[in-house]
Amino acid sequence: MDAVRAEKHRQFVSGHTGGSAIEILGLFSAALAIGYVRLFFHGTSETVSIALDLLCTVVAFALPCTLLADYTLELVILTCSTACLVYLKLPSLRHCPTFHNAFSVWRRLLRAVVLFYTCVCIYAVDFPIFPRRFAKTETFGISLMDTGVGLIAIATGMSNVAFINDCRNRQSSLLKVIVKSTIPSLLLGAIRTLTVKTLGYPEHVSEYGIHWNFFITLALVRLGGFLCGYVVSGQSDFDAMNNTLVLALLAVCLHHFGLLVGLGWASRITNEISPADRESSLVLANAEGLLSLLGYLSLFLFGTVLSYFVHIHTDPNNRGSKVKFVCVQGKRTWIGETRKVATAVLGISALAFLVVALYGAGSVSRRLVNLPYIALQIGLMTFVMGVTLLWVFHNQPGEYKVTNKKDLFSLVTIVSDNSFAYFLISNVVTGLLNMFIDTLVIAELQPAWFSTACQFLLLTAYVVVCPLITRTLSFLPLSPMRVKG
Repeated sequence: MDAVRAEKHRQFVSGHTGGSAIEILGLFSAALAIGYVRLFFHGTSETVSIALDLLCTVVAFALPCTLLADYTLELVILTCSTACLVYLKLPSLRHCPTFHNAFSVWRRLLRAVVLFYTCVCIYAVDFPIFPRRFAKTETFGISLMDTGVGLIAIATGMSNVAFINDCRNRQSSLLKVIVKSTIPSLLLGAIRTLTVKTLGYPEHVSEYGIHWNFFITLALVRLGGFLCGYVVSGQSDFDAMNNTLVLALLAVCLHHFGLLVGLGWASRITNEISPADRESSLVLANAEGLLSLLGYLSLFLFGTVLSYFVHIHTDPNNRGSKVKFVCVQGKRTWIGETRKVATAVLGISALAFLVVALYGAGSVSRRLVNLPYIALQIGLMTFVMGVTLLWVFHNQPGEYKVTNKKDLFSLVTIVSDNSFAYFLISNVVTGLLNMFIDTLVIAELQPAWFSTACQFLLLTAYVVVCPLITRTLSFLPLSPMRVKG
């Protein structure tokens, strides 16, 4: 890519201040409402089901943040009203089928929701039809794209429960899991850095630094998370949850303390590190990536805690300790009740958004991964968790037919079980499209409606193609790319 075009692209995606948390919450609400309505339309075959899922992905994730971006309130009212009408008018179909392993179904659904929005935004940000308030903020502010990396960290942490169970049952060695889970990410991070530098692809240095990228962050965060998981693997689920929560809070406190009175990096980053300083020190060259590590680790650990919390209170075979206020008294033990568990999770969401409100939107920083940013990610994730809990779990599963399906939607299985591959493919496809198609030139086409249509059709093609490529590659033996549970 030539230098002039790269600089023009860099300026287009830089210097933004974001929007509001309420608007982002509205976008997720609309997507969840559309997903709920999709439950009532069953395909006659896997091909038809995947086609319906792809259509819903475009409608739920691509359309609201582009063509309908200025009508978020109206969209939320329309989609939520439709979902309520479907619930009231079709009482026999109010619940999705009961699953043999509802917890894994629910966890994969969460992972898919996060990945869909994240990967749609990866390419959508290059189009003018994607509002700049949704693009990544420069230093402070709230935006849709800024939530992606944080939510992925939490979703990845939720899968850590499976690793802890493996350690507890001695099914796999710690070293083997670490090598399979971190080395591919580190290699991809190095390859991405070399490729970007070689091709002259536009990069946002203030995001992670000169050599750093999210693949490196993900590898190191998973390494830290696995080590923490190994420490608590000898304990019961309830004790492991509580001790992981202590580790998460400790990580948040250390990170926040370091930002306030630590090495002074926070002030240096917010005041912009000069190119000369970045060239003089490898640490300063990648200050953003290094400084945010502990914050992302805390999000990973919070994901593990939340996953444990739901698992403990929704597993009918779990006879261990429970938090009593989210249970009902059975004949011999306390039994988790779905509505109470969902209410508790939504209560956590409300408290997290209260923290964001106390600090103010102008204090949230994805670049620093500070306390307001961490609270925002927990608030968004627990909101999605609370809603989807009511989809998957039932208080009286005997009344519904048990299904052998792996997930609610066919596309969820494709994306969630191959989440790393899907994320990687989305990045590669975005890079290839940007190398050969100048999105800013498309924006200059006349008439304006034709330009808008071309942008949205190109984005739609990207949204459809990435999962299909992932599905094709899923038949290959790419075990390091897969996520358990």
